[in-house]
Amino acid sequence: MAYATPAECKLFTALAKVQAKSDAELTALISRSERLINTYTRNDFNAFPAIIVLLDGTGSRRLPLEKRIEALSAVTFLTPNGADELLTAQELAEIEAFEWHLAAHLTFPAGIKNIKLLGDFGYTAVPQEVKDAICLLVETIVLRDKDAAHKGGTLKKEKIGDYSYELSDAAQGNTGSLSSSVIPAEARLLLRSFRRVIMPRVAKRRDETGRFNGRTHFFGGE
Repeated sequence: MAYATPAECKLFTALAKVQAKSDAELTALISRSERLINTYTRNDFNAFPAIIVLLDGTGSRRLPLEKRIEALSAVTFLTPNGADELLTAQELAEIEAFEWHLAAHLTFPAGIKNIKLLGDFGYTAVPQEVKDAICLLVETIVLRDKDAAHKGGTLKKEKIGDYSYELSDAAQGNTGSLSSSVIPAEARLLLRSFRRVIMPRVAKRRDETGRFNGRTHFFGGE
């Protein structure tokens, strides 16, 4: 689902250049803004109902999540020999589901993709702060594109990861660039509480002698 609609952005803005855009043009700008905001927040604001997620077991009572969780329906511990263990209703009820991690009285066995979750992830509705940030970013892109066109620039290159594009004018040799700083300060403030953070933990691995050594790995956000 789109994070915002053309009608919502027109209602939000007082900028004539945005008001003059067609719905098709605004839909393209909204899509462009969504990709940038996803990259900036390391988050996805779509709804993912009743999906299966496979995660690496931590060997602890805490399990970081790769997607924000709304509701947890089932947890299964997977084993190489196929003797998988589906947690009982009582065990499931004792697991606390926070937005970005699970906390339990039991231990999530260490392993690779050995924890299977069934649940609702993402957002059932796009937060209003995200909608407002989208519309602010649409305004910013429209103003910057207008400025680039006024200076005679043409779009030469665009990159979505850590958003950037380059404008060039072969005749005059003028160049300009736009990085992730395109997100205005007001939008960054709105998005602050929705950013995934990197959560370091120490995972135990056996070395050549069979002993467990602690090594730092990163979970719960990238």
